[in-house]
Amino acid sequence: MKKFMFIFIMLLLIPLGVSASTIESFTDDDFFKKAHVGWNLGNQLDSTITWDGTANLKTETRWGNPRITQTLIDEIQKSGFNVIRIPVSWYCHTYKDDNGNYIIHEEWMNRVQEVVDYAYSRGMYVILNTHHDDKVLYTGVNDAAEFDAVKSVAHSFWNQIATRFKDYDEHLLFEAYNEIDNKLDSWVLGEVAEGQVNELNQIFVDTVRETGSNNRYRLLIISPLIMKNSKEAINAVTVPTDSVEHKIILSVHMYPNIEDEQLDAAFAQISDSAAEKGLRVMITEFGNTTDYEPKSHRALANSNFVARAYEHGIIACYWDNGSEYSIINRNNPTSKNTELIDAMVNPTKYYNKNGHTVLNTMDKFYFKRVDKYGAFDENNLPNWWGTWVNEELIEIPANQDYLTMSAPNRTLKSLLNLHGVYFFDENQQFLTSSVQNFPGYEYAKFKIPDGAKYFRYVLYNCKENTRLPFFTDAVENGKIYVAYGTYALDDIVMGDKVTWYHEDTGEEPSEPGKKDSGSNESTNKEEKKESKADKNPNTGVELIPAAIIVITIFNIAAYYIIRKYHKAAFIKIK
Repeated sequence: MKKFMFIFIMLLLIPLGVSASTIESFTDDDFFKKAHVGWNLGNQLDSTITWDGTANLKTETRWGNPRITQTLIDEIQKSGFNVIRIPVSWYCHTYKDDNGNYIIHEEWMNRVQEVVDYAYSRGMYVILNTHHDDKVLYTGVNDAAEFDAVKSVAHSFWNQIATRFKDYDEHLLFEAYNEIDNKLDSWVLGEVAEGQVNELNQIFVDTVRETGSNNRYRLLIISPLIMKNSKEAINAVTVPTDSVEHKIILSVHMYPNIEDEQLDAAFAQISDSAAEKGLRVMITEFGNTTDYEPKSHRALANSNFVARAYEHGIIACYWDNGSEYSIINRNNPTSKNTELIDAMVNPTKYYNKNGHTVLNTMDKFYFKRVDKYGAFDENNLPNWWGTWVNEELIEIPANQDYLTMSAPNRTLKSLLNLHGVYFFDENQQFLTSSVQNFPGYEYAKFKIPDGAKYFRYVLYNCKENTRLPFFTDAVENGKIYVAYGTYALDDIVMGDKVTWYHEDTGEEPSEPGKKDSGSNESTNKEEKKESKADKNPNTGVELIPAAIIVITIFNIAAYYIIRKYHKAAFIKIK
């Protein structure tokens, strides 16, 4: 019986010597190893109603979705998503106290926590944010007193949210804001608004850290103004001062409609721009709808998006609003779009087998304005605004269904985009066009109309006069170019599947995304990481076998010493 007592004592002591993962040591790099692909619980807790000072618990179903259940979240996890973003609107669920502060109703906070727990209790990574609170959270404010009020709301909201969730572990991440707009010029970048969103990001970080407990070490997500993914927007971000290192992630949004290799340029730009700030980056919203054209390419477009983003070190979260973006039936969660889901949780790169053509020299362009029929406007020559257009019409190969266009832009003019494509017949007579003045197209696909034999595009900045010297410098230095490709329905072909990082084996992705070593912060970060344990520096799991051996030897020695000199220490049980 003494042996049984001895074994029992050892079993009690062994766990004391085992190193385990903690939120304190959990970094952004650790998250990007563990996280694969995410899903948004859109149009639910983020649904809004006119503020009236009440809890407004019924808003959860106001935008057409049923009440959220554990079954829904379980089905999302079973489908292969291990990250869930829970957008939440708070303003319409508040009341004002005697000092005029917005206080979140306890009933609403309880419901939000209940939904968070649906995913958190299953070991998923949960991203909780403020969403659609633009009535009280915005930028582009010239009046100091007005912006002080905005900052006060940001502090108040995050103080209340962070306090409620302060004891949750690293599986809960806070995302500061969603698409904070510029009041001076809606949906457009601007110096005043960019500076103010940086202030709001700093308030967010400071407020969360001040609430203590695990919030001292929690991963926090900030974003550029309007969550724009351009070089200009990310360049304007000031990384908040933080009390801990490597705990801040950058978030942007992206909704392109192309499904081939042209996306690589976009992801490279996003990843590189963030790396210059020493940050990892997530795309917390992407997706396409049931109207995606062609419908047969909807799944492969999302698959290609997730795959190419991941290989640039970017985690992507699909936007699901329960309607046109839906991939799961919220009334009957076992009914799912398995084709679309499998495409994202087992992502694959796709290619246009015809490739694409890159126009990157000034002799390919003409600095002239065009009229609504794609012809040169003789009344505005030389061009007074700055339109970059192909002088000679570009021929479309026979039997092609779609034209893809992209204008990768690494300049600091984010609205320097494609703004129109004009199609012409075999006699070079105008057929039709697709024109978007604001904000234009960065990456777009166009259905080639019947009878089209040629096309012309225009590229300009719809908010700022951009003269020829700027274009010349940008092109010659590789900061901007135009790429196009044409394809028939069966010309998009499967490429490589992505290999997710496997923590148990330490296996890296097939083409792991690494931060630019040119960033001092990134370099120092990697050096610090290398000084930790080799295989799995943050979990301590590799220490368990050694710990067990050491503790076992110690306990055996202790047992015989006590037995020899203190026989009474063991109780004899008959």
